[in-house]
Amino acid sequence: MNRKHIGFDIPWPNVSQAWAFARKWLLPNPGTLALMVIVALAVPALAGPSLAPAATSTSTISYQGRLADSGGNPLTDKVNMEFRIYDVPTGGVPLWTEMWTGANAVDISDGLFNVMLGSIDDTLASAIEGYDELYLGITVGTDSEMVPRVQLGSVPFSMQAMTVADGSITTDKLASGAVTQHQAISGSTGATASSTSFVDLPGLSVTLTTSGGAVLVMFSGSHKPSEVGMVGYWRIVRDDSVVVAYNNQAFVSSIHEWTTTTLFGVDAPPAGEHTYKVQWRVSQGTLSASAGTYSENFAAIEFKR
Repeated sequence: MNRKHIGFDIPWPNVSQAWAFARKWLLPNPGTLALMVIVALAVPALAGPSLAPAATSTSTISYQGRLADSGGNPLTDKVNMEFRIYDVPTGGVPLWTEMWTGANAVDISDGLFNVMLGSIDDTLASAIEGYDELYLGITVGTDSEMVPRVQLGSVPFSMQAMTVADGSITTDKLASGAVTQHQAISGSTGATASSTSFVDLPGLSVTLTTSGGAVLVMFSGSHKPSEVGMVGYWRIVRDDSVVVAYNNQAFVSSIHEWTTTTLFGVDAPPAGEHTYKVQWRVSQGTLSASAGTYSENFAAIEFKR
């Protein structure tokens, strides 16, 4: 038996007005079995949902329609139906297919039915991710797929909000003051320094490609002196010239004890790539950096201007 598919858009003042409109103007012609789309959103008052395995609302699409026989009489029956989603209006290969058969056959009451697409095959959300046009093909029983396919609106695309593609959110979409980049290093360096001039603390260097926002830099670490009364100096520099943060500490305790050193500062670099380093020096003797259970931590965070 041949079928014809009719899609239409109507204003939606209330359910009763929409139903009166459909009964007056959209009953099928004699000799055809028509499926007419009432609405592609959930309106439970129109028809009860067909039974299917439970699925979350965020991974399904509620779809409703009306089936009539060749004489235009609304059906009340349990019917096998197949739903396919494509990215093209004709031809092509389905992105996703769901069979409503057997115990999951679609319940039709007074011509009306309601299905939750994706409640049987839960791969719907991942199957349509990244497509900006979607079309629904419907097959009833053993007949061929109805034409034309139904173009889906905004409902399926809202599912993609749970699977935002990497890199799709730009800094223009972030509020002022939002974090745009973050680089962090943590580890036990076990380094030593005996230089009275600033040298790099090994392994503590991060590079950011900034957009002109403020950069917060932070450092903490544990250090042990070789002599009581010696002084250690630390600083954070940008591109080996701009001092962003500075600290010094006199060690007056036993040479066998670890002492925590912290410093932080805010930089305002021009847009572009910048490297931040932690450097240290000593007044005398040798200074040991964290080792074993102790660690050196360094982070640089940019905020949108």
